[in-house]
Amino acid sequence: MTFDCEDTMTNWEALDNLTPDQQIKGLRAVQSLQQKLGNLLNDPKPYHTMCRVLSEITDIPQIGLLVLDTENAQLETKGMYPAQDGSLTYSLNIFNPAPGSAAEHLLDGKTAHVTVSSGEKDERFALIALQLVDEKALLGAILAAVPPEKNELSEDTHLLFLALIPGLSTSLQQLHQYRQMRDQLEDIRREANIFRQIDDELSDIIEIEYVFRMIMDWALRFSNADAAGLSLYDAESDTLRLMAQYGYRDGAMTTGSEVQKLQRGITYRVARSGQAEIVPDVSHDKDYYSVADGIQTQMTVPIMREEQVIAVIALENRKLNGFTDEHLAFVQKLTNRAGVAVDNARLFTETRREREKLSHIVRNIADIVIVVGLDERIVLMNYSALLGFMLSVDGDYTGKFLFDVISHKQLHTSYREAIESGENVSVELDLPNKRTYHARISLHESVGRIIVMQDITHFKETDKLKTELIATVSHDLKQPLSVMR
Repeated sequence: MTFDCEDTMTNWEALDNLTPDQQIKGLRAVQSLQQKLGNLLNDPKPYHTMCRVLSEITDIPQIGLLVLDTENAQLETKGMYPAQDGSLTYSLNIFNPAPGSAAEHLLDGKTAHVTVSSGEKDERFALIALQLVDEKALLGAILAAVPPEKNELSEDTHLLFLALIPGLSTSLQQLHQYRQMRDQLEDIRREANIFRQIDDELSDIIEIEYVFRMIMDWALRFSNADAAGLSLYDAESDTLRLMAQYGYRDGAMTTGSEVQKLQRGITYRVARSGQAEIVPDVSHDKDYYSVADGIQTQMTVPIMREEQVIAVIALENRKLNGFTDEHLAFVQKLTNRAGVAVDNARLFTETRREREKLSHIVRNIADIVIVVGLDERIVLMNYSALLGFMLSVDGDYTGKFLFDVISHKQLHTSYREAIESGENVSVELDLPNKRTYHARISLHESVGRIIVMQDITHFKETDKLKTELIATVSHDLKQPLSVMR
């Protein structure tokens, strides 16, 4: 594509110099444009329709529409009439344009004429800037074919196009705003569905390792990160412990171990500040520590619980400016939910550890201990209880009703007495193992009822021997006295 852009007046200046006849013709063209583009927002091919309508109004056989891609700062072909097979498409970079270039003319609101080599022939086009009247911001450009025998559009045709620019620019902006709003609503709906799924998953899990994996998985999927790490932060000891990683070099860091001082990097900074960060170019950050090859961007977000940092997730990308504000907003929403889940999972892990410790202690004491919930289901039964009631040591009785497991009439009666009276009950019981126990049934509101039985067989036997000894001694003492009489 070659440009031969002469310095001309702007399109708006040209419109100010229209003759009355040209103004009337322009008004009729604008009215026709408005009528034909009235249903543009619901059109499945709006850009093609705009090109077709322009062709019909201006009698130009070939019309293209270039639309500004703000992210890449260039004009891209979005529509063409008649429809092409893809061979006739254009793009024009408008970032920092060269003096006198077509891009500069368009940004100044002028018309540029270009020659395009297509196959064996050269084609001549006019590039007409599309701008809003008030803002003068470039929205796109009309690509209008110049008749073969001409070098540029005729003055009347050019002025006709210029008369259509305000209406066409407004329609183009409304289309973009409509699509942007539609996309935003779709993003909101999609995000709501994602977080509904996340909430469902988090409510069903209490294993802290799975919580970590799930948080990392969603963060990686949404942000398109190339590597990630999640570390627990202990504010008291001011230490990090890596709990999950993805995409790290082999041996870069060890999962489950404390992060060494030299390895803490940006993650440690965020853990201490409690503020999320996006570092667009890690090569300029003195705290960055490399754990994956080719990383250029890092996004680090704290996981909070009651205004305290309990963990940090670090996401890394191999592109400069690899993360957007939308990525950050999503991960922050994710970490808000994760804070509760991580805290609950950690509390569950600690509680389970303490319960296992308590259970180990209870199982190994000689006294019989049975913990029964308020629903009369067994919560805990130690080894001595299994032996005392002659139950299988391999059986699992947790969650079963107490008297579906233990058939002992006297215990049943005493247990009912404890329930009805609301008082602690003590009773002496003979168990199936042929031993005698002193049983105490006590209520603990947060747990249920705890039955503790102490083996008193030895004491009973001692009392029996003592009674027998007293009886024997008494008998032996009585015998000499009777002889003496």
